Amino acid sequence: MKRIDFENLINNSSFSELFITEMGWNNPSRSSSFIIPIDSVDYEFNPIAEKSGFHVYSCLLDEIPNAADCKKIDNKLRSYGYDYICIFVQRNTSHHLWLTPVKTNEMRELVKIEYLDGAKADFLFSKIDD
Repeated sequence: MKRIDFENLINNSSFSELFITEMGWNNPSRSSSFIIPIDSVDYEFNPIAEKSGFHVYSCLLDEIPNAADCKKIDNKLRSYGYDYICIFVQRNTSHHLWLTPVKTNEMRELVKIEYLDGAKADFLFSKIDD
């Protein structure tokens, strides 16, 4: 995939096209969105794609969640799929937070990749082939 195509897909939040069309992932087995309430905020997750038990979800919201809320979300999101990428998109911006759990030394840690637009998503682009 060319860098400019990647940036356009990210900037337009075209995650289905990125994962399914460009990367060859499968359509999600669960097609309907679901809500996870955390404190006073309802986070609506939309299934995007899946591959080998790994799920991709997007969540459009007014404000990117903080680290404490990300941990709470992870605890509840595990019931939908233990391995996932969750893409939080701040409404009316190109501000994204990509969140994925990683198991290290018998602990579950959250890896967060945050950027303000597709042109700043160098790390994500470098991991596309991985």
